Amino acid sequence: MGDKQRKLKDKASRAYADGDLKDALKLYERVVAEDPSELQCKLKLGDIHRKLGNFSAAVHEYAPVAKAYGEDGLLLKAIAVCKMILGVDAGHTETQVMLADLY
Repeated sequence: MGDKQRKLKDKASRAYADGDLKDALKLYERVVAEDPSELQCKLKLGDIHRKLGNFSAAVHEYAPVAKAYGEDGLLLKAIAVCKMILGVDAGHTETQVMLADLY
């Protein structure tokens, strides 16, 4: 991770901690646009969307993280993210199937 990327993540983290969700959203989106492998930032994007009431956008951010964790063998993390998705959209069939497979 470059210095620019680190500074952007720090700025996003501060905005999130200060409750400036819209600014944090934009900053985390920039981080992920530059480095799509930033799973923690995708989780933060999902959290922000959930807090803003954008539930479908939250699921859109969480789902690839759950899949990546599952593929990497991080089963407990994958299960936790699946439960976050189902907390937002209890009827999300794809996540229900993924969760069953993980168990």
